[in-house]
Amino acid sequence: MVQALMYGPMGAFISEMFATELRYTGTSLAYQVSTTLGAGFAPLIASGLLLAGGGTTTLLAWFFCGLCVISGAAFFLAPDRRLRP
Repeated sequence: MVQALMYGPMGAFISEMFATELRYTGTSLAYQVSTTLGAGFAPLIASGLLLAGGGTTTLLAWFFCGLCVISGAAFFLAPDRRLRP
């Protein structure tokens, strides 16, 4: 259920960032590169934070809070492309 709330609007949101003639390639590259970087480095960062924190999850929780803030800022700073010709 939670994944549907995230992945449902994501396709439309990402595709609106690109012009019509570049939409398919731009959407694919943006999604694949960001997923590879995010999913590739997040476990390494999480392991390092657990090790640095002595096994407690406090640093890990702050890391995820920071990711939420960055994601929210990126969403609100993204230009509105609905009315673009």
